[in-house]
Amino acid sequence: MTNPPVVRPPIPPVVRPPIVNPPVVTPPRPVSTVKTTTATAGGAKLSLGTPRACVPAGGTFTVTLKFAKIKRKGNLFVKVTRVDFSGTGIKTKIDRRAPFRQTLRVKVGTTKGAKVTVRARAFIKVRRGRGPKKSIRASVTVCR
Repeated sequence: MTNPPVVRPPIPPVVRPPIVNPPVVTPPRPVSTVKTTTATAGGAKLSLGTPRACVPAGGTFTVTLKFAKIKRKGNLFVKVTRVDFSGTGIKTKIDRRAPFRQTLRVKVGTTKGAKVTVRARAFIKVRRGRGPKKSIRASVTVCR
C-alpha cells in the first residue's frame, strides 16, 4: 500500500521592502577668503593673495606673496629676495623675509565702492646675471 502524496499549501513569496539608499549629502566646499593672482617670471610662479571680501575705508587687510620654482632644464631662478608692497593711496612697505606678508591700510577718505590697486614688486635672485624684477597687481574693493 502506498501512502497518498502529502499536499502542502503553497509557500507565499517573501516580499522585501525596497532598498532605499539615504541621500548622499556632500558637505559644502569652503569658500576661500583669499583671491589669488598669479604670474611667472625668471623660472618661478608668483602668487599674490588679497582679500576676496571688501575692506572698509580706514580698515586693514593682509597681502601675501608666495613663490614656487618651476622645474625646467637650465632654470636660473634661486629665490625671491625682497618684495615691495604698494598701492593706490597705500604707503609702500618692504619685506625681505619669506613668507612675504604685509598688513596694509586703506585711506580713511577712500570713496565707497572704489577699487584700490595693490602692487607687489618681487626682486628675484638668479644663478647668473642680473636678477629680474616682476610686478603683480590685484585690486581690493572698498565696502559700500
